[in-house]
Amino acid sequence: MKQKTKTIGLYLHIPFCRFLCHYCDFVKTARWTGEFVDSYFSALQSHLDFWIKTFLIPEGYMFGSVFVGGGTPSLFTKEYENIFSLLEPFLAEGAEITLEANPDNMSEENLCFWKSLGFNRISCGVQSFSSAGLEALTRKHKASEVPLAYERARKYFDSINLDLIYGWNGQTLGDWEKELSQLKQLSPDHASLYLLTYAPGTPLGRAHERGKLQASSDQTLESFYEMARSSLADGGYDHEEVSNWSKGGKNCRHNWLYWQDQYYLAVGAGACGYLPSRKTPFGLRYQYTGREKNFCNQKLPEEWMSWDGKSEQLGDHFQVEERSPSIWLLEYIGAGLRSSRGVDLELIQKKAAYVYKSTSFLEEAVKENCLRQEGSRLLLSEREWFRESSWCLKVFDAFSKEL
Repeated sequence: MKQKTKTIGLYLHIPFCRFLCHYCDFVKTARWTGEFVDSYFSALQSHLDFWIKTFLIPEGYMFGSVFVGGGTPSLFTKEYENIFSLLEPFLAEGAEITLEANPDNMSEENLCFWKSLGFNRISCGVQSFSSAGLEALTRKHKASEVPLAYERARKYFDSINLDLIYGWNGQTLGDWEKELSQLKQLSPDHASLYLLTYAPGTPLGRAHERGKLQASSDQTLESFYEMARSSLADGGYDHEEVSNWSKGGKNCRHNWLYWQDQYYLAVGAGACGYLPSRKTPFGLRYQYTGREKNFCNQKLPEEWMSWDGKSEQLGDHFQVEERSPSIWLLEYIGAGLRSSRGVDLELIQKKAAYVYKSTSFLEEAVKENCLRQEGSRLLLSEREWFRESSWCLKVFDAFSKEL
């Protein structure tokens, strides 16, 4: 019998942007030169090579998915050639390889090159189909560019995701209904609809703290969410997770790694990874810390191989996180409850020795069709995914340590 290939995901972070959108709190910079870019990609290649040699090959893994995010990864083309040369021998058959792209970077020439290089999925940062929305979100492309960019991408890619952000200042339910209609007209394979958050430290976050921007009420935001659920269901989309929909079976395999306690490597400034560990059954979470320029001169994180299971800084700008059974359980419940696959009670018992015993509150939730159990899986109604945080704590309290 042919042995099944062990797969793991890979995230690569490209921090370069032409302009910093005021809502974004990812690691990014708009101050860069060609020399800086070359140095960063060279460091990215060195660190990726390190992980392949010290983890991937010894553990017998292949990459089942690759996601290149940022930043604005679509600013670049030939810079990825050496990365793909390094990756190619370690890509599993049918691996999903995604590039995040801005509409104004999706020229015929770029799309053709990315396809020839090995990318097979595009995730396009539309964010809004309206000029008012793009202005509120400080996006620099024009609304009129989106359909043209999408049609060009369709010539080369069979799997396309479109990102939208809702809840921006001044948006009405009528505006949102129109945007959802435009989304369905284009009919992407996958759609990611994110609620705008006023992240601390961002220009929008600071404006919100000073009272210059008012967030929409929870009731209004829930109405946006319910409208998206109804509209996309009518459009033939399956609701995978609170912010993600797909059709034709073309879900984002890489996303499911995050939602279902699967492992992934991550390389680049600020990148966060999750690997199996011989020291603990709850995995090893790590993060590349520091700024973009620091990553260019960062030493390889060789100390991770001798990690003793305690949270600490390893070498230059590399943090490994200790995770207790209860922290793992809280993370797993939080990610799983807001998805169509829910959480696996048998996995929890086997991995962390926690047993689920329903409470009176949760029994009532079952009666009200907010919660249900199918076999070993506990699932939250998708209308409740929007309130996953409060449900997570209620479900977490229903677990006790097995004696």
